Parts: sequence; C-alpha cells; structure tokens
Amino acid sequence: MKNNPFRLPKKEGFQKRYKYLDYIPKPIHLDPMIYDLVGDKEFCQRDGRIPLLLITEYGVFPAIGKNNHKNYAQLHGLENRWVGYLGRIYLTNREKYTILLAETNRALLEQVWSGTQDLNLTLWPTLCFSDN
Repeated sequence: MKNNPFRLPKKEGFQKRYKYLDYIPKPIHLDPMIYDLVGDKEFCQRDGRIPLLLITEYGVFPAIGKNNHKNYAQLHGLENRWVGYLGRIYLTNREKYTILLAETNRALLEQVWSGTQDLNLTLWPTLCFSDN
C-alpha cells in the first residue's frame, strides 16, 4: 500500500476522523487508523466523526436492513451532517481511491427521498478504481 493517500502517521491520542459500520465489507484502501468500526447506534450519533457509507453500482450497501440493522439507502439517521461515501464495484471488489464527502442537507435529502438522486457510483465523475 505504498503512496496511499489515506495512510496517516500513528500518534498517541489521535482521534479517528471517520466511523464505519462493523458488519459490512471493510475498506480496502483506508488505513484502519483513521476510522472506527461501530454498530448502528454509534454510527448515527453526532460525536465529531464522519460516518462512511459504502456505495456500490446498486446503491448504498447493504440496501435492505437485515438482522436488526438499519437501512441507510434513504440516509435516515444521518440528516443535516457531513457523510463520507466509499465507492466499490460489488462484483469485482474494485474500490475508489477517494472518499466523496457530501452534506446531507435538506435539498439532497429531498432528492434522495423523491428518487431523483440515486446514491450509487455515478456520484464519482471519473472511474478511478483500484485493481485488486
């Protein structure tokens, strides 16, 4: 993982910037030093860390809330805050090198809820995937 833009130096007392759901596939390119693995309750809490969602060609993964987990396809629980999106092609496991940050403001939420904005890989303007 040389030249990885997501790798940060290890520091004592370093607060992680992101949080990621502990029951979905882990990021390929993100250094685990910058994110915590959390459950649904902590994922939705406002605590200074940015929640990261996994986006595939089919939308937010997982698309259906199963086993008492939340369905984040409609961004419920993540309103009016910054959210990070990781892009991954589900079938080939190729992942974007970048995190797309977006504020879940009222305009975006209305577009998602009405179906005029899809949360899928079309959010990224170029195909800059890794070859894993």
